[in-house]
Amino acid sequence: MITKRLDWVDCVKGISIILIMFGHIETHTTLFKGFISMFHVQVFLVISGYLFAKNNKNSNSIKSIIKKICIPYVIFSILAIIFDIIFCVFDSQSIIKTTLIDVYKTLTLFGILAIWYLPSYTIASSLFLILKDKVKANLRWVIIAFLIVISVVFSYLFNYIHGIINSFYYDLIYFPVAAIVRSLVCVFYIAIGFELGAKEYIERIPNYYRVIIAILLLILTATCSVISNDRNFSMLEFGNYPFILLLGALTGALGVIFLLFKCDCKYMKPIMFLGKNSLIILVTHMTFKLTNLSRYIVSMFVDDNNPFYSLISFAFLLMMEVPIIFLFNGPLKFCISGKSLREKD
Repeated sequence: MITKRLDWVDCVKGISIILIMFGHIETHTTLFKGFISMFHVQVFLVISGYLFAKNNKNSNSIKSIIKKICIPYVIFSILAIIFDIIFCVFDSQSIIKTTLIDVYKTLTLFGILAIWYLPSYTIASSLFLILKDKVKANLRWVIIAFLIVISVVFSYLFNYIHGIINSFYYDLIYFPVAAIVRSLVCVFYIAIGFELGAKEYIERIPNYYRVIIAILLLILTATCSVISNDRNFSMLEFGNYPFILLLGALTGALGVIFLLFKCDCKYMKPIMFLGKNSLIILVTHMTFKLTNLSRYIVSMFVDDNNPFYSLISFAFLLMMEVPIIFLFNGPLKFCISGKSLREKD
């Protein structure tokens, strides 16, 4: 049982949140963006499953998960709506329409921008814990496989009816159904992580072989990212080859975890810092329009076709996140369940 934070886990989370931020700041479609977008979110799901296997039962209860996620979801959803209203004023968009859509997304648990992860994680974790406690292992995997098939079917269904029916009625159906279906896929990655931790597969592999396996897994992910296109996990868009997408996301997440497992984090303090505060970064970097702001500032000095445009914008984004992290770990820490992320398991 884990009784304190694991530095290597914070490094994994730190790398993942960096990839998420870079993926959102990058405006051009590149091979690298396609590669990292395959797995950056799934890393969090797999590592959460791993920690479920290692943590005590009290921290793994459905009640504790809902309590931990509910407050940030409500608060940051409200903040997202406020920032969207402000953005509409400057961008000459309909405030009423945008606000109604945001409220509906929030109430249906679809989520606004990157906040979608919070309800999806909560639903998926709760469902997994029920399956873990109530269903035998073999049958549990059959059910999880069935959930994946359902998700893929709904992905195709939404892709088919999009454009056929009126957009208003489409969104009315899409947001609540997609919120649930998206969570079903998340169950799969959490279950994989749990098996990884419960059976201690990764602990049994020598360091040298683990690195080789990690590299091979990431190469396989890169291959899958080239094959699978037009994808957006958060929007339930699985592309032309959904099972290749799901496989690539898994191998990418495992590749990162294998590569950083029990690594020497002595020289990775900044990455650990980002990992410890990954929740704050996740729910603020797009919600507070920091990605838009950083791109706008950099575009005044650097052309967006410049190869360093995205890297410089990313650097600005990181600098803007640092004071926000300290703010939400200090006077506004109640926004994240009343405690600092450094106290989280």
